[in-house]
Amino acid sequence: MAAISTIDTIAHTNRWSHHHLGDKVVWAGGLVAAALLTPVWPGALAVTVCVLCSCALAGIPLRVLFGILRVPLGFIVSGAVITAISLTPGRWPPIRLTELGAAAALAGRGIAGTAAAALLALTVPVPELLARARRVGVPAVVCEVAILMYRMIAVSLERLRWQRLAQENRLGYDGLRRSMRSVAALAAAAFVGSITHAQRLATGLGARGFDGTVWLLDDGAPHRPRFLAGAVSMLALVVVGSFLWGAS
Repeated sequence: MAAISTIDTIAHTNRWSHHHLGDKVVWAGGLVAAALLTPVWPGALAVTVCVLCSCALAGIPLRVLFGILRVPLGFIVSGAVITAISLTPGRWPPIRLTELGAAAALAGRGIAGTAAAALLALTVPVPELLARARRVGVPAVVCEVAILMYRMIAVSLERLRWQRLAQENRLGYDGLRRSMRSVAALAAAAFVGSITHAQRLATGLGARGFDGTVWLLDDGAPHRPRFLAGAVSMLALVVVGSFLWGAS
């Protein structure tokens, strides 16, 4: 799975980084809605193709997109397999494939919707999203806790990456016994390190006269009418084409 730092970096540096947040939310959110509401065939396929094309236009490497989708795809595929089979203890064979249509629909919608959500994560930085959320009425405490947790998770994951690298350089994963010991030590270090980091953060904020308000900057990127018009037109084409194809 791609690291949070990688996602954050791409969200700030992709070719769509200067587009207005609302324009990108309309496009990616519309793709999520299309994946859920349109007929699976060809709606899910059309949404997935739109996501891949959007990544190419925004300069997002597909390996990063696939890295984000790897873990969710595991859950989607396992859920589809469970949906497809039925267990009848008194018959032979006891396991049969009886719900292939429902399994395919689940997999198609899940893959398309998750890919569209990943597109939003890769094009919209979290601080920008939270700053705009405060402006539209989301309670400030919710946005502040979210941004603090986001940054702490990113820092903790980066620390874990370097600690694991140090263990590997010391042959900490040479053999099952050493691997189990290294994993246990890594988990303990993550727990203690997170608490220590939070305490130091609280001490530092208190020393600077922190009053409980986390200021989030909004760059105020202008709307791009051509981008928004193209996004709405493409969404309409996907939705209408999917329903017409499904009715034929």
